[in-house]
Amino acid sequence: MIIVSTAVASSAAEDAGPEGPRFVWSWVDHTGASGTGDSYGSADNAQLRAVLDSIKRHPGTEPLMVESGSAALAEQWNVGRESGRLAAKIAGLDDCLLAELDDLVANRRGPVKVRWARGDVLSHYQAKAAQLAACSTTVRRGIRGTLAAC
Repeated sequence: MIIVSTAVASSAAEDAGPEGPRFVWSWVDHTGASGTGDSYGSADNAQLRAVLDSIKRHPGTEPLMVESGSAALAEQWNVGRESGRLAAKIAGLDDCLLAELDDLVANRRGPVKVRWARGDVLSHYQAKAAQLAACSTTVRRGIRGTLAAC
């Protein structure tokens, strides 16, 4: 099983765009692989982007467990995946990203689970993902994405 943890860090207020504040999302897996990116709007949508990217980067048949700080996404995942599909709408989450996530998981050969990881109880991997997200808010975009850059 591959375990991936996601995290989000808010960037400086002056980075706010027309869609809202800027967030840097990250994921770290237990093999040491990682990824980061930017998102505008809400922390939940940034978490959704982190989950989406982590699943894209882990294709194949091996089971994948993703720890997400978004309670809304994890709760809907547990309800929606039971019926085979996520609901089209989850309050506060981007419908287009949800549809992309649903298609990605439906076409992945191995199973995917998403669980809510409470922000006040960090696992080892969540702590690394949080460190990467926080560091990536200040590190140049060109060298972002690995803990070594931080």
